[in-house]
Amino acid sequence: MAMIAGALIRFGVGAVDSVGAAPLIAGMALVAFFLTSRFLKSVPPVLVAAVVGFLMAYFTGAIQTGGVDIAMVAPQFTWPNFSFDAFVAISIPLAALVLGAENAQATGVLLAEGYRPPVNAMTIISGIGGIVAGLLGGHNANIAGPMTAICASDQAGADREKRYGATLVNGVLFCAFGLFAGGAVPLIMALPKALIASVAGVAMIGVLLAAFQQAFNKQFGYQIGAFVALVVAMSKLSLLGISSPFWALVAGIAVSAILREAPVDGVSATPGENAPVDGSRV
Repeated sequence: MAMIAGALIRFGVGAVDSVGAAPLIAGMALVAFFLTSRFLKSVPPVLVAAVVGFLMAYFTGAIQTGGVDIAMVAPQFTWPNFSFDAFVAISIPLAALVLGAENAQATGVLLAEGYRPPVNAMTIISGIGGIVAGLLGGHNANIAGPMTAICASDQAGADREKRYGATLVNGVLFCAFGLFAGGAVPLIMALPKALIASVAGVAMIGVLLAAFQQAFNKQFGYQIGAFVALVVAMSKLSLLGISSPFWALVAGIAVSAILREAPVDGVSATPGENAPVDGSRV
């Protein structure tokens, strides 16, 4: 959870920086988010923030539609070319990155929300998806941490059993975005970066709170190891082509093992072990 907090804290910092870059647009979006959270419980505050920010950007002339030439491109099969050097230099670090960073983030946020994610199935399916995507020239498939965090949080609905609807909508939107990228990409590029950063930041508030609370919960112990994982994940460390979230897990576990940290009062250090069988919130 400390690794997740360190990896996703950039969204919160980005929201603050966006106010400095575009005070009116980002500031009004943030104000709309908090006012909606206070007075309109039935309306998604992130959606209101996005709409208000977009309107402010439109009326202030901050939306710049540039000439972006993007055309429909049919998928092209890429015949795999195997080499030992590529296997060592690319495949292994990429697998470690996906498993130790992206998939680990997604698994962590699901555990934080009280779910019991099928880790083995998630890893196998994302691996098969990566193979298929590679044959068509795409990047590796993985379980996205930030998007999973949003879809699994309270912002996706009060009823935890129905939050899968957010994932279905997200999947449909991704497919539509891919099919109509020629028109969608210029629109996204026309939006002010401050607007996107501010909306992304407020969308991560609940996830970051849960991550920090569980990472430094005295009952779970491992607080120094959690702190090490946090700062490593927040850094720009990159070793062997693998980015900081993976090394945050390695460093946090290593420090905890060296210091022999342990949970207190007999509480398990693994949140999932304290969850009821039905997967309800810990």
